Amino acid sequence: MAVRILCPECRSEIAIEASDVGSEVECERCSSRFVPQRSDILAEPRQGGDGPQRPEKSGSAVWSLILGFLAIFLTPCFGFGGLLGLPGFILGYSGLQSRQRGMSIFGMLLSLMSIILSISIIVFLVFGAMQQIEEVPPKPNGTRAPFVP
Repeated sequence: MAVRILCPECRSEIAIEASDVGSEVECERCSSRFVPQRSDILAEPRQGGDGPQRPEKSGSAVWSLILGFLAIFLTPCFGFGGLLGLPGFILGYSGLQSRQRGMSIFGMLLSLMSIILSISIIVFLVFGAMQQIEEVPPKPNGTRAPFVP
């Protein structure tokens, strides 16, 4: 008789024989080895296939998308969108294992675009400011000298 347990490493459901409880088994998904106990047996089988179980809701996927949109809109403001893009990217990465994987990926893409645009804007502003030549006002005798820092 087969029983279902959760892998302690990747949290995916594994079907093993009841006789294997108490002896070392290997997870098919992450290849980790562990010894399942009777308390690890799932009470009711999961419905809907043999794939890995994903959490129902993921707040990190939603927040990644929100921060990604905010970062894109704030990027033209002197590149401040990159400040929101970094946590948006990190939250999107942590939400990849949820059922809202698409939302996480889209949030990560928006966040990454805002980071790249922010860096480009900041570099453009810094080099643009360095290119300006500042002149010293004319001296009383009418001569002009270039600004020397």
